[in-house]
Amino acid sequence: MVSPRSVPGAAAVRGGQEGGAALSPQYGNRAWFVSTGRGKCRSLRRTVHRTWTKCSSVAWSTRIRPTRSGPRARPAPKEPAVPSTPVPLDETDRKILAELSRDARQSVTAIAAAVHVSRAHAYARINRLRDEGVILRFSTVIDPVRAGLQASAYVTLKLQQNTWRELCAQLQAIPAVHHIALVGGNFDVMLLVRAVDTVHLRQVIFEHVQQLPGVVDTQTFLIFEDIDTRA
Repeated sequence: MVSPRSVPGAAAVRGGQEGGAALSPQYGNRAWFVSTGRGKCRSLRRTVHRTWTKCSSVAWSTRIRPTRSGPRARPAPKEPAVPSTPVPLDETDRKILAELSRDARQSVTAIAAAVHVSRAHAYARINRLRDEGVILRFSTVIDPVRAGLQASAYVTLKLQQNTWRELCAQLQAIPAVHHIALVGGNFDVMLLVRAVDTVHLRQVIFEHVQQLPGVVDTQTFLIFEDIDTRA
């Protein structure tokens, strides 16, 4: 508690109360009012009250309060040590993957009902498939024509030797290239290119793909209609 002695003017007020004399001129401009009935200074009491309230609020604001922790964030899925190594899957895993491929927006409860397992079991299975690298991400299947990509083509590439790694990174930087596959046969790489129109398609192939170092030859196969079997 704050002592009245620490408040400015308290000594003068106390002296005036005890001796009955007027306040010192030093404190005359502070409008101290001495109560003759009870012998207490009302202004002093108000000052002490304000000081005590301020000290109490500071002490409360600096007090260490327990915090309510939210749900723990789930760690990011681990990258598989060897991406090409197949992961053993049973029938339940394949049914869950089929449901997610059909509609990745459905809830875990709906997936569990379709696969005939409990919700907790389905949730654990999905997390395990993510951690083991079977599920890479959840994406959306779009209609390219309705999305404004009215010209699509498969483009095959012949490459110089030992240029695949560097060329693959450069192909991924081209927005119109939607799929890249390293294949065997008469050519080395097959691309799926989607463009706004034929002018844009020609620009992507001639000005971007063919200009990459290591590309020896290209062939373009226009797509008149493509069907996504997952839809």
